[in-house]
Amino acid sequence: MKDRRVFATTGDQIEIDFRLNEAFQGESLQSFDIPMMEYRIQAADDIERVDILRNSRIVRTFKPKEPTSGFDGEFV
Repeated sequence: MKDRRVFATTGDQIEIDFRLNEAFQGESLQSFDIPMMEYRIQAADDIERVDILRNSRIVRTFKPKEPTSGFDGEFV
């Protein structure tokens, strides 16, 4: 928690790899590049959706095209 790498779920435990311009969630970075978010999620059950929040507001929602327990993608 100290490194601000905390995720919340409303179901089973999940494994998440989330990065912004190659930096892990919670790390500080300074970049003049276009922000590129990359995520990889693995869950015990099917993933319904992934919500990206900024300042407690949903800025983007991703939904898998078909039921899956693994999901990855990018967001610019």
